[in-house]
Amino acid sequence: MQITTKIKASMLSLLLLLAATAAVAQVRIAERHYTLPVLADQPINILKRLEFTADKRQQVEAEILLKTDALAAAQLDSISCWFVGTDSTLLKSVPHAAQLPVAAQKWKGRTGKIKLPLTLEKGVNYLWVTAKVHPFKRLDQAFELAIAEVSLTGAAAKSLLSGKFNRYRPAVAVHRQGAEGVHTSRIPGIITAKDGSLVAVYDARRELARDLQGDIDIGVSRSLDGGRSWLPMEIAIDMGTFGGLPQKFNGVSDPNILLDERTGTIYVAGLWVHGVLGETGTR
Repeated sequence: MQITTKIKASMLSLLLLLAATAAVAQVRIAERHYTLPVLADQPINILKRLEFTADKRQQVEAEILLKTDALAAAQLDSISCWFVGTDSTLLKSVPHAAQLPVAAQKWKGRTGKIKLPLTLEKGVNYLWVTAKVHPFKRLDQAFELAIAEVSLTGAAAKSLLSGKFNRYRPAVAVHRQGAEGVHTSRIPGIITAKDGSLVAVYDARRELARDLQGDIDIGVSRSLDGGRSWLPMEIAIDMGTFGGLPQKFNGVSDPNILLDERTGTIYVAGLWVHGVLGETGTR
């Protein structure tokens, strides 16, 4: 009789413990690292995406602890956090209030904390961490950053963060979409000329992002400072209105660039398509 009573008491204690554990539901925190170039001429560079998995709708305050190496401490201008709820999309074509950063602050030193209020919905909620950087003095030195810790006020949390540093490589855009009358630049190639300058070639797709047939020329950009800045685009190949057909039926794409190291001569070639490709005559 006593044994049965003890068993019942033990089972009751276990059930009460399980009920108490369920009542204190934890928000699971995970991270995803993105290996993307960090560009000095754009204000939003993706570093990390945090994922908060909640079992119910709740309001919390998050505190994010970030650490950097010495190079990142000097290179970072500011850090921003973008909370987008259960839709993981960072930026949409239609402006929305949720696309505004919920926290943004200037960066100083090698350690910093960001506090921000979050309204978590049931399921996985996403928060993007982005950076704006100062102009790079060198492009061959990667910097490192880590999210060391994320803590929550208002809910219990279970962190799955590694806390390890990730490397980010500096970069500069050779040619931006929409610049100089070009809808899209694609299919790049690059060489180092005998004078040390960098010469890059690419499709200058004037009207649309699609492949041939279309109004496409071969663009050229040159850098005199190791890639930190680029001169305005020049056109290497443009077949114009050859054969009496309009530009969109004289597209040139898929550029190649070669250097004759003996003479220093640079050769640029591309694939020229003359005429109509589609049965409807639109391309």
